[in-house]
Amino acid sequence: MLKIGLTSEEQLTHLTQTIARRTLLSPKKVLPFSDIQEFLPHLLAETTERTDHLIAAGHTSPDIVIAADRTELKVSETLGVSPFTASVDAALSRIADGSELIYAANPNRVTGANFGLADLETLVRAVPEGFLLVDEYYFDYFGITGLTLLEQFSNVCVLRSFAAAFGVESSDSGYIAGPSDLIDRLRGRMSNQIITTTIYRTAMTSLENDAALDVRLKTLHDEAMRISTELTRRGLQNRITAADFLLLRVKEPTLVGNHLARYKVPCENLDGYPLLKGYLRYKIQSPLSNDRLLDAIGRIPTDQYQLTTIDKRTATLRRPAEGSRSEESAVVIRKPVKLGRATEDAETAIRTSLTRIRH
Repeated sequence: MLKIGLTSEEQLTHLTQTIARRTLLSPKKVLPFSDIQEFLPHLLAETTERTDHLIAAGHTSPDIVIAADRTELKVSETLGVSPFTASVDAALSRIADGSELIYAANPNRVTGANFGLADLETLVRAVPEGFLLVDEYYFDYFGITGLTLLEQFSNVCVLRSFAAAFGVESSDSGYIAGPSDLIDRLRGRMSNQIITTTIYRTAMTSLENDAALDVRLKTLHDEAMRISTELTRRGLQNRITAADFLLLRVKEPTLVGNHLARYKVPCENLDGYPLLKGYLRYKIQSPLSNDRLLDAIGRIPTDQYQLTTIDKRTATLRRPAEGSRSEESAVVIRKPVKLGRATEDAETAIRTSLTRIRH
């Protein structure tokens, strides 16, 4: 139940109805949550009754790994030959009996790789006794959604964030859309969750402020083009994604990352991820902050970031509905790691690592 002094039942009902109206779904099929880190373990528990295996279709972000550990799930991170193009075949190759849970971030939170609607339908059909979880954290930047699959299938759900479109990293609130029986079970599990008036106002602002969102998305698009063009002119290879970040390919990622950190330019080192050797992830910000990146790059010796080779692996912002399925796949198995008594501290460290350089 809701705590006194926090969001009222009337406000919570209004929020749920607003989400339903925006997604063209019944209120019985949507549920807001206050914290994705607290919500995910409940969701995974409810969608893995017949399996202990989570298949991640693409690179996996830390929050999923943490939630899988809490629910004692084995995570298989499945990748195609290119980290910039989502691979259906790689995920399908890990299915044993159709009872598995498939997690697909669309676009991927690490690389921006993405699936088309036909790809998502292929995945959900491949697990008739399992479940497909579509993470649409970057939906507003990309536009393709799996919500329409809810009309056909009872083993799929969609996650979205209230604040991601506005770049509010301090908020982990959002909502799930899925079959009504799943929502009922989750509502029971989350009966004691605390939704504050701040979360309520943030959610309503993001849901009803289309004009501000349009302005922000246009600004980010223009800034991505401006920064990418300038970096390319300077000889620094980069990739524009279907999200709010650029991928920078450099010769010495640790040296470059540490240099940017000294100039207070946040950047994540992706060098430790499979198939992403030499890559940094820069989140696009305001023009003034982006100019700080360009200024910092201008102070780095070119031999630290310029490369003599080009990464020619394919990248697509949207896969065709009908396409080749001939990609070879590479699979990385991640077994649960017991966090022990320091669980909370470890989780906090992992969550904040998305905005820090890995040494």
